[in-house]
Amino acid sequence: MNKKFDSSKRRAFIAYCKKKLVKKGLRERDLGSEPEPNSAFYHYYVPFGSHGNFIIQIDIADFKYKNKLFSLGFQYQNESCKLNCLRPGSFYNTSVPDEIDDLIPIFKRDKYIYSRINGPRTRAYISMSKKVYFIGELSDEDFSKKLFDEFKKAIEITEKIKIEFESIGCHFF
Repeated sequence: MNKKFDSSKRRAFIAYCKKKLVKKGLRERDLGSEPEPNSAFYHYYVPFGSHGNFIIQIDIADFKYKNKLFSLGFQYQNESCKLNCLRPGSFYNTSVPDEIDDLIPIFKRDKYIYSRINGPRTRAYISMSKKVYFIGELSDEDFSKKLFDEFKKAIEITEKIKIEFESIGCHFF
């Protein structure tokens, strides 16, 4: 665990999710290990961050495409919420952008409530993002409630994206 990025807001949000999620549980997934796909859980990552900000990443749906494991997920970082597609766990660091070339047009076409598409640079990672202004200034409890609402919207959108991904040969667990 990286204690530098283990914020009270992150802990409060994870606890809030565990309390509010009914259909699926929430289970930790380690960034450094090979992930085990499991459709009974949403998978959140141990504390980590980027550019001095903590990141909350929850993988919503694992799937295989061209014999490789991917995840559709939700991410919060520095007042931005993202719906992303990535190679999970230890696969992320060895992934390359062309592994998701076929998935990019779906993200670009179906932005839904998100305002920006962030294409791959050095890894198999694409996201759509939107700003949630001033959420970081809220109390831990209000932050958790607001971010949970954004997470629920991401789950709904993921269900729509799954249908499109299945049409090009993705297999969801």
